[in-house]
Amino acid sequence: MLDFIFTRLYQYYEKREKGGNSVFSSSIYVSALRFLFIFSGVMMLDIFSGNKLSFSSLHFDKTLGKVLIILIFAIMMYLDYKRYKNKYKELLDKYKNSPCNDWFKIWMVGALIMILFLSPILWNEMYKLFC
Repeated sequence: MLDFIFTRLYQYYEKREKGGNSVFSSSIYVSALRFLFIFSGVMMLDIFSGNKLSFSSLHFDKTLGKVLIILIFAIMMYLDYKRYKNKYKELLDKYKNSPCNDWFKIWMVGALIMILFLSPILWNEMYKLFC
C-alpha cells in the first residue's frame, strides 16, 4: 500500500517540481504515514489496555521522549529515502496500469494523514462507548 502511495506522490511531485527531488519529497510523506500508523496502533493499545501498555509507564523524561520520537522519524525518513531511491523506477513500472490509479487521488493522502493523526480521539471515544 505504501509503495503505491509513493508512486502516486512521485508522479505528482515529478509534474509539479520538474527537476526537483521527487523521491525525497514523496518518501517524507510515506515516512509520515508509516509513523502515524505506528502512532495510531500504539495509542490504540494504550487506550484499550487501560493504560497498562503505555509509554508513560516507562518513566521517560519528556525531553528525552521528544528527542527519541524525532530521532526515530529521522531514521525512518532516511531508510525510506534510501529504499525508494533505488527502487522507484521498478515501482513506477509495477503500478503504471493499476486500476487504483483511476480513483486514488492525492488529496486522499492528506485525508489519511489527518485521520491517523486524530485516531487517538476516535479510539478514546470507542473505549468510552464499549468499556
